[in-house]
Amino acid sequence: WQETCIDALQARYGISFESYYGAHTSLANYAYLDLLDRAWTSTDRPPPLGGIVTDVGCANFWYARTLHAFFRPARLTGADVEGFRLYPSGYSRYDAASGYIADLPRTSFVVANYCEVDDQADVITAWFPFVTPAPVLAWRLPLTIFSPERMFARIERNLAPKGTFFMVNQGTDEAAIAAAYCRRAGLRPQGQWIHPHPLRARPHPPVASWWTT
Repeated sequence: WQETCIDALQARYGISFESYYGAHTSLANYAYLDLLDRAWTSTDRPPPLGGIVTDVGCANFWYARTLHAFFRPARLTGADVEGFRLYPSGYSRYDAASGYIADLPRTSFVVANYCEVDDQADVITAWFPFVTPAPVLAWRLPLTIFSPERMFARIERNLAPKGTFFMVNQGTDEAAIAAAYCRRAGLRPQGQWIHPHPLRARPHPPVASWWTT
């Protein structure tokens, strides 16, 4: 069933991640593209194409090509606070991100705490953002960067009028916590969708939600 799903994604979006990445990263990209495709299709939403897209907390932006395939952005920016974390190889997260976006047009990687980023976007995405302290500690990050109130307030501020904030959370409990932060920041819910059968197994089902100003 994974191969059938991947074949359908390749045909629909004209992309083969294996041309760029190894097996692990390719499958991870297909999983994100599958989630985007099924979430927007299942809820009968036309994707907002050709706009300015920002991704919050993008790690080394290994899925930038997926966002390009789905949103076809005029400009794509990934922001992450831990851009200079070193891998065992000696390369930094910034080095890895530079490689992942090297041949993608109008794409950039910014090392910054998104709470301090002032950049309006038509679409803002956040994949599994930190909304409880436990994941922050699991990633060996200082709790000083854990500020979901400020992060969602900045998302609301940076989102263009009638823009879309698309968020994915780990399971319904985390999604409920994130939704409460969104509402307090002034974001308005536009719907929610739970993935019934993710392409890659996860401990909790991914929950997608849409928000606007």
